[in-house]
Amino acid sequence: MAAFLKALATAAVPPPGEFEGRGIVMSGGPMHVMQAVANLRVVRAMHGSSLRAEFWHAFELSPVHCRVLLEAGAECRAIRLPGVYVAFQTFVPTIMLSSFRHVIWLDTDATLLHPPERLLESQAYGDTGALFWPDHWGAGCHLWGQSARPDNVIWHLLDIDYDPQDPACSHEAELSLMVIDKERHWRALCLANYLSTRHFMTDRLMHGTKEAFRFARKKLNASSWLSPVRPGVVGVATSLLGTEEDDVFMPLMVQMWPAGGEFGSAGHGRREVPLYVHQKKKPGRGLTQSIITFPAPLGECAPMRITRNLFAVGAAGDMVVWDLARDFPDIAARLDEADSWWELGWREARDRLLDDARVSLEDLAALLSPEKGPKVSRRGFQSVLARELSLRRTGNSSAAAVSTFEGVWDVRYARGLEVAYVVDATGGVVVQGHTDGVGVGRIYRYRRAVLGGGEGFTHALFGIQSAGKWERLRLAGPSLLELEHWAGETLADTATGKLRSP
Repeated sequence: MAAFLKALATAAVPPPGEFEGRGIVMSGGPMHVMQAVANLRVVRAMHGSSLRAEFWHAFELSPVHCRVLLEAGAECRAIRLPGVYVAFQTFVPTIMLSSFRHVIWLDTDATLLHPPERLLESQAYGDTGALFWPDHWGAGCHLWGQSARPDNVIWHLLDIDYDPQDPACSHEAELSLMVIDKERHWRALCLANYLSTRHFMTDRLMHGTKEAFRFARKKLNASSWLSPVRPGVVGVATSLLGTEEDDVFMPLMVQMWPAGGEFGSAGHGRREVPLYVHQKKKPGRGLTQSIITFPAPLGECAPMRITRNLFAVGAAGDMVVWDLARDFPDIAARLDEADSWWELGWREARDRLLDDARVSLEDLAALLSPEKGPKVSRRGFQSVLARELSLRRTGNSSAAAVSTFEGVWDVRYARGLEVAYVVDATGGVVVQGHTDGVGVGRIYRYRRAVLGGGEGFTHALFGIQSAGKWERLRLAGPSLLELEHWAGETLADTATGKLRSP
């Protein structure tokens, strides 16, 4: 470490003009491609951004993956450096290898709520050349926040004086979004790359790679801006999804810009402005009804813990609940618009893949793997995809085959979930109500030899739920629909539907 730091102090840096322009940089493997496509659709369609984008990979992507990215406006680029990149270690070298001088690093599951150009034009970026945001966890947390604690040996190894009043010491970083001027911060990038590629550092001390920039900035005293506002969570209480717990939220992080800055204020006491949402990894609507923020200062621990895939939050006095529909209709509308473009981007890319005869089942399964339901096995997932592909590519969704289902159906499942299926004359289905998938699918007629099943089931519905889930359908009367809901090869639920209107 000492030898590296000594060499870094006098190492040559890229000359002015070596990097040019500004752009968005992402990285990942096949399972991250569809997330990137969906979030780039938000950037292009909602925000009207024409910033160039690069998606970097360590030779994991095939031409199919790169075609999908190119259609979304991202150039596919390979990391042509020796090494094995594991545990998110690609993000530092991709920033360094990118052709851009001004880089907006965007995680594939980060959804911007404002145009990215505004970050580059902010006073904070002009002053420092580097923008960062905090994670949930500080030194005061019991289970998390290990790299923010004063007893972590990394402070000694890097010879950094720990200052409990400095959030760069006492609070962990979150790197789903960062903005950096490479020409201005090249040496900090070099140190971050060194730290993030040493297993002892990432596994034992930093507990991941996301803290590498925080320690590099602190060690080199590099100028940077860290948002003084801790992140909140955006979602819906699980009681609204049929559970008994009122204090659990779906796990989407929302990062903020301080009130009164370039992004204005959120009203109602000049609150901070939601800037982007992190952790939306697969389709699903209706999960942004409320925001919860926490007044605890950075360095302390917010009253929140992760329980499997959910956030359990504390008592009312420890948090501020934003009722979006009632008090913040503008924010609610912005979240809904971003979510709509995200869903459309994913759905359109999915449809193109299903219709592209060049796409193999293996490539399709890799791309759509984030959709897979937790109760669906990998084998069951691929089996259901194969059936959908077969039906779609052999023309079993013709109007003549599915027109008898046209209308609005009120569907009630045996387990209590109620939704509406809006079916058009071609068999296209749009779900009104909660779904864990894109909420848009298609009905196909099938032979029993293809899908098997109970007596009288003549049609199958794919696409509305997470991948690997599908439904068998049959008309039990002029206005009565019977359904079987399957998760892979397992019958998970049954339902009936009544025709509301033709």
